[in-house]
Amino acid sequence: MQLLQLFRKNQIWSPATKGSAGIDLPLAEDLELGYPHVVCLGSTDFYGPLPPASVGLLLPRSSAHKHKLFVVPGVIDSDYEGQIKIQVHSPVPQSLKKGDCFAQLLVLPYLSLGESDRIHQGGFGSTDTSTTIGKGTYSDYY
Repeated sequence: MQLLQLFRKNQIWSPATKGSAGIDLPLAEDLELGYPHVVCLGSTDFYGPLPPASVGLLLPRSSAHKHKLFVVPGVIDSDYEGQIKIQVHSPVPQSLKKGDCFAQLLVLPYLSLGESDRIHQGGFGSTDTSTTIGKGTYSDYY
């Protein structure tokens, strides 16, 4: 598979170094983590799609734990064309600034498990709209 290049506001970005496995994803805007352990959604300036026959794994950078940041791992399908966002939480309230980098995108080839006629048209959870998991709000749980 050729070197991944994602579009970032009309610029092409690649891994930081020759040996980097993932692409660092800095925040596109400030993000407040106001409640402990509540997952928040951080925006990046990165957009899909990924190369055909690939999958993006959204993972924490190795330094994230030093800042008490926990990235919720995610899968980004190769046909997703929207903005790539990061799910993150912290045990303590904190303010993250534009440009802070605590997550990375690792792009890997994958083996197809079959064919589908459906076209990807959404973001988080868009391919499983029948579930009732996690439909509550913060006040429902705390």
